Amino acid sequence: MSPAPPRRKAALNRRARLAIVCGLLFYIAGQAGFRLALAWRPEVGDREFGTKLANLRAKLAESPGRPLALMLGSSRVATGFRPEALPRLIGPDGREAIAFNFAQVGTGPQLAHLVLHRLLSQGVKPDWVFVEFWPPFWAVDGYLEGTVQSLNLAALDWPAARLIARYLPKPKQLYARWLPTQLAPIFASRFVLLSRLGGSWAPNFDPDRRLRNLDQTGWWAPLAAVTDADRSRLFEHYRSIYADRLAHFKSRPTPDRALRDLIALCRREGIKVAVVVLPEADDFRALYPADARQSIDTYLTRLAREVPVIDARDWISAQGFSDGHHLLPPGASTFTERLGREALAPLLRGESPQLLARPDCDALTR
Repeated sequence: MSPAPPRRKAALNRRARLAIVCGLLFYIAGQAGFRLALAWRPEVGDREFGTKLANLRAKLAESPGRPLALMLGSSRVATGFRPEALPRLIGPDGREAIAFNFAQVGTGPQLAHLVLHRLLSQGVKPDWVFVEFWPPFWAVDGYLEGTVQSLNLAALDWPAARLIARYLPKPKQLYARWLPTQLAPIFASRFVLLSRLGGSWAPNFDPDRRLRNLDQTGWWAPLAAVTDADRSRLFEHYRSIYADRLAHFKSRPTPDRALRDLIALCRREGIKVAVVVLPEADDFRALYPADARQSIDTYLTRLAREVPVIDARDWISAQGFSDGHHLLPPGASTFTERLGREALAPLLRGESPQLLARPDCDALTR
């Protein structure tokens, strides 16, 4: 076979170079376009955050100008705070407030700070923020490291990445993981994208699990009811996880710093803030030794000098829980109605309610 004539060879080389250049430009344009899509439509890369944000914006659009009260926290808040069960929340100016549950699974104080930061960057500014305090999140500094592994870092911009890195022992490792996701966000989001095409495309990845039975107010009800046998089995599962952590409870500096950072952010933005201690069943509260309970009460008493603290630890009996610490729908309705009546409604009116405290502890909000 004779070699190609010089002119033909040069033409083929030009075509090859053009194809490579066009391919690179197409790749860059695709990645840049997808990065913009992540900013404009967060649900593309973060299904839980983006879906709740879309639902919240729809609520705000229905009644523009009404004050907004957000609840932030973990799956315990996601299953436990049911805005539809609230009484009417009237602000000091007579307007009825919109209440929304913006809890996300696995969210301790560090990620609650991140959620509020992301909401503000999306132009959503609440009038009130109610944030969960749950002792197991305060008992360890390192829970965030495991949780970050499941985050789609492509969905976080530089300020958000910097915020979360400040709570990690080795922030440079997060930056080293974050940077490639910004250069190739489509690849970083591949499991989210494949899962939307069908379960068989990403059989071991299910971002929509946290969206099933999610209502328009952000409340999540993965379980409608459980049998006594299921409740015992689930409780034993979680006891094996938390018993040792609670037996040696000590408030760690990182979650405390994150909560205080969140409070400081609220104050800078003119947002009122309060802390809510959600209910636990008697058998789960029995996992706390006496010295742990005293340490928690001391921490909350100190915190209550800065912000309102709503202590609802003993509000719901064991039958209201699936596992001792996640509320079932009837328990969520009972808790939310009482929370609204005795705490949220007075606070939004600008009053200082006599919030309930544990029988063995002085009123935490004085």
